Amino acid sequence: MNHYSLYSLETGLFDGRTLDLPSTMLALNTPPGMGAIEGHFDHRAWRVDLASVEVTPWEAPPVPQADLDAAARRLAMQQVAVLERGQARAMRALMLDPNDQAARARLAEIEAAIAATGIRQGG
Repeated sequence: MNHYSLYSLETGLFDGRTLDLPSTMLALNTPPGMGAIEGHFDHRAWRVDLASVEVTPWEAPPVPQADLDAAARRLAMQQVAVLERGQARAMRALMLDPNDQAARARLAEIEAAIAATGIRQGG
């Protein structure tokens, strides 16, 4: 039984999948467009140099700041949506009793949490 790591024949990047099988079964179990090299390699730290077919250290390129900003905005928008759904009970309580201080306090807490996300209302 041998241990193999799968990598892209286009990029040399490991995809995280491994095979544990006899070498006689390797060709039948290697997906199209993939290569297999003996050993288990962390796909976040290693790649195959396609010219030499040797395993070499690899570091993922940094994520562009614009992508990080967009992901943070999406997460903040999701948090705002959750917070806004939590307003219904307090709003109902205020409709029944406009002097309900606990309901007013709850709405103020929700508004502060929304403001803390940095997302302006309506956007």
